[in-house]
Amino acid sequence: MGTVTPSSSADAALRRTEAFLRERQMVLPHVRIDAPASATISGATTATPEAPVEKTIWGSPAGKKHLAPRLVKLIPPHKIYVEPFAGSGAVFFAKPPSEKEVLGDADPEIASAYKALTRLTDAELAALKKKDWTGRKTLFRAMQEARPRSKLEKLYRFLYLSHFAYGKLRGKSYNPNAEGIAARTIDRIEKYRDRLRNVTVRSAHYADVVKEFDGKDTFFFLDPPYPGHNVEVGEDRFDEAEFRKVLDSIKGKFLVTYGTRGELDTSGFHVRTVRTRRTISSMRGVGGPKTLPQLLIANYAIARKALGPYELDVIEAAVELTPEAAADLDLARVLAKAIAEATDAPMVSALATELDRFDDITGGGAVVLARELLPVGERLAVAIQSELPELAALLHDAQPGLEDLAKAQWTRAYINDLPDDAFLYVEPGGGKDDAGKTVPRRLRHFPFRDRGGDVDVPHLRNAIARIPQSDAAGLTADKKNELQDRARRLLEEAQDTVEKARVIPFQQWGGSSKYARKLADRLPEHKRYVEPFCGAAAVFYTKAASDEEVLADADREVVFAHRFLQKLDDAAMAALRRLPWRVSRAGFEKAKTCEPRSDAERFWKLAYGRLCTWGAKPNMTGYASIHDGQTYDLDELWKFHKRLHGVRIVAQDWKKTLADYDHPDALFFIDPPYAGEWAVGDGIPAEQVADAVKKLKGQYIVAYTDSAQAGRAFANLGRAFKLRIPEGRGAGQWQKRSRLFVASSALRKSDDADWLELGEVGTSAPSSLLAVLEKRIPLLKTDEERYVLGVVLEPETVDAQDDIYSAAEVRDAAHRFMEQYQNIGLMHRGLVNGRVKILESYLAPTSFSLDGSQVRKGTWLLAVRVLDDDLWGQIKSGDLTGLSIGGSAARLPEPASRSPRAST
Repeated sequence: MGTVTPSSSADAALRRTEAFLRERQMVLPHVRIDAPASATISGATTATPEAPVEKTIWGSPAGKKHLAPRLVKLIPPHKIYVEPFAGSGAVFFAKPPSEKEVLGDADPEIASAYKALTRLTDAELAALKKKDWTGRKTLFRAMQEARPRSKLEKLYRFLYLSHFAYGKLRGKSYNPNAEGIAARTIDRIEKYRDRLRNVTVRSAHYADVVKEFDGKDTFFFLDPPYPGHNVEVGEDRFDEAEFRKVLDSIKGKFLVTYGTRGELDTSGFHVRTVRTRRTISSMRGVGGPKTLPQLLIANYAIARKALGPYELDVIEAAVELTPEAAADLDLARVLAKAIAEATDAPMVSALATELDRFDDITGGGAVVLARELLPVGERLAVAIQSELPELAALLHDAQPGLEDLAKAQWTRAYINDLPDDAFLYVEPGGGKDDAGKTVPRRLRHFPFRDRGGDVDVPHLRNAIARIPQSDAAGLTADKKNELQDRARRLLEEAQDTVEKARVIPFQQWGGSSKYARKLADRLPEHKRYVEPFCGAAAVFYTKAASDEEVLADADREVVFAHRFLQKLDDAAMAALRRLPWRVSRAGFEKAKTCEPRSDAERFWKLAYGRLCTWGAKPNMTGYASIHDGQTYDLDELWKFHKRLHGVRIVAQDWKKTLADYDHPDALFFIDPPYAGEWAVGDGIPAEQVADAVKKLKGQYIVAYTDSAQAGRAFANLGRAFKLRIPEGRGAGQWQKRSRLFVASSALRKSDDADWLELGEVGTSAPSSLLAVLEKRIPLLKTDEERYVLGVVLEPETVDAQDDIYSAAEVRDAAHRFMEQYQNIGLMHRGLVNGRVKILESYLAPTSFSLDGSQVRKGTWLLAVRVLDDDLWGQIKSGDLTGLSIGGSAARLPEPASRSPRAST
């Protein structure tokens, strides 16, 4: 395999990364971080190599694999070693042999497996090698139903179910991530069967095992079920009082590992607390952080020195976010170690030892490692920011070196391992392998997404340049144009640097940033300027300062954010700089669950959280994948700080703000949440707004969605106009309607606005300007129960608007529709929410035929019940052939060589 010799630029980057990792002791698994419980990081220390964690023959959902090397150091001298709760035997396999050893378990299948292995012959081992050890759901189910009679078949069933069960819960659910992956169980049997030769096995209650083997020369390691941690292992109800009695009766020495949720009486014993990684935190009944605090209980002194250095215990204690965050910690350890050793040891050899899934990497290993570690480091920095800001800052410092490495090209092995949806085009006529990938691989063209499903900008640019020269089968001239258009849309989304951040200090649901400049230049003269729904205050930050200015909002977090900026100083800015600002899914989860401990964290939760959230909605209901990888320019905040000087910022209801600050010299800019635009039940009805503003003494400008209902409400107020504001962008994104404005007096006209005469409010804009996105749902099935089923969006199919959506975009749209929208339209003539009820919304799990229509896998289907008699009559007569979802978008001219295309 040979030693990797990176090119000059990659070599420099690799060495910078290596130096960073070694000097800072970031995530190397063998590095000491001598830090006290307060989580302060000390200076550099000497690395202390440790033996790697060994896997046992089978896993256990409550095993001690990661803690075992440290527990072994705590075992006192003895002659007889006994484990009454053997499980996977992690501590037993980690310790040197004793004169006599006993493994006991109340689970008869575990005991039977140990007995079979202690007596396993060469012939039986050869027979086991011939068995199927590859993860297959069908085989797993067959093993669940099987009732073998022979010792060997029972052993095979036990080992197979133990390995491929989700969370190692033998006999429960199959782990889909193991599909097609071969287990290395045979290798571990060969490694450990001699170790088991002289072991005594008992299938009995732990108390009976203790009673049988207790004595002054006996050492018991007891790892009972943890009360309060329901992972469906061990006894249904663990009797803590009985357990205490058993411990009191022991004549020898014992060490117990125990959970922190129980009520076990530990008085009179030596007790210490440790933290370890756990592999089942996402399973039912467990929840919480990825690290697990545990008690060590012994009837002898536990030497603190024997516990060894704090091998990342402090960091693990800080990772209390999601299972992914702690998984990142594990991965970062492995990747960092491999990168650090890349110039001294063969890369593939290091990877084979540390990370099974990288077994195909060749000379580009360092590049792939850098690509993997880059986002992991960012996510880990987010996870530990609150508890370990210094270490988080060091992780950020490592990014430039890793980014240099990550710019290299993908290897062929890496590309071959990508799923089909990572490619812009797949030729027809190929087959599928077990993983659902097209074979032969040469039929797949233009990779643009990495293993994590994220758009890779260099490869996307490369695809745009290569598409015109491609001679791939089925790639016609029209198809090439279509692919290039899609690639350009993806590139635009990926390169978006959050222009809003230059106008407003934080993102705002709805918001006015798109038209703030146009409106600010046309405001009438005034002395007092008031925003009752200030939100991110785009118009305020854009306009010239007035004699008196008031920003008000009922959302206290918004008011806090403006006040924070108003008082911004160097100390606050320094605190903000210690927080992570690059958008990522892990960062989104961190912000979503964050309970701020400082004003800086509180501002970060709002500003960064909204940047990460689809639609910038305050409830943070969905991740904004379109912003993935973007960051926030903190230096921009100083201009907002300066602008807020002397401004009154209040938290109160909008009607009170109108009453408190109304005056003939006042100008109110009123931009309320619009009823029905984003979700059912959201917003303030236009009628309420109209009723309030017509009583004002001062001037006003009202912004509202351009709808017939709003038109009727504002028909008798002031002067109306509309601005060309396509606020949504990107294929598959919901688009808002054009913006309607009503002013108390005429504003200066402009060529980029539609100025309406009296009575024109609420009428439709010219078709040349706006086009409703007719995402019409063709009706596939109807019956006399007034049940109507139709296709909303179909993946990878050009629709009536010449749009195309990936399977991921269809899934995202379907989920957002149910979570945040749930509006149904009659063709494109208006909402009919009160006349129909949504019954079902789902994605087709497979391709199928329904009433003669073919439905593709991943298609979004919607079913409704029609309540309105007239509407049902139109459906039965065939006058109405589809319902619709949708919004509006600007239709822009394209070059003459192409057909017009809606900008989505």
